[in-house]
Amino acid sequence: MENVRSHVMQMLNLELDSARKEENIHKANGHLERATLDCLKIIWGSVGEHLQRICGDEELRTKCIKISDSEFTKKVIEYENLLCEARRIEMKSIGKTHGETIIAYRRAIELAKEIMKAIDCEKIKSY
Repeated sequence: MENVRSHVMQMLNLELDSARKEENIHKANGHLERATLDCLKIIWGSVGEHLQRICGDEELRTKCIKISDSEFTKKVIEYENLLCEARRIEMKSIGKTHGETIIAYRRAIELAKEIMKAIDCEKIKSY
C-alpha cells in the first residue's frame, strides 16, 4: 500500500507532465491489484485450514454442518476446482495485469463464504 500511495502522490508533483502522472497511476493500480490478490490468497489459506479440519473429521462434519454431508462435500470440491482455475489463470498472467486472476479468486471466495455459512460454529465449539 505504501507503493500505491507513493505513486498516487506523484499526481501532485508539479514537475511531472501528464504522461508521467498517468504512468504513476498505472503503476499504483498494479500495486493495488497485487495487494488485492495477496489478501484473497490470505483468505484462501485461512478458509483452507478451516475446511481441512472439518473435512478430515467425519464426526465433526456430520454433527456440525447445517447441510447434508454430500452437499457440503460437493461444495468443497467445487471450491477447490475454482481455486485450481484461479491458480491456472494466475500462472498465465504472470507479468501482466491481475484483473482476471482477482475475479477468479473472488468467485472461489464467494463460494467459500457460502460453505462457511453451512458450518455451525457453536456446535464446533461445544464439540
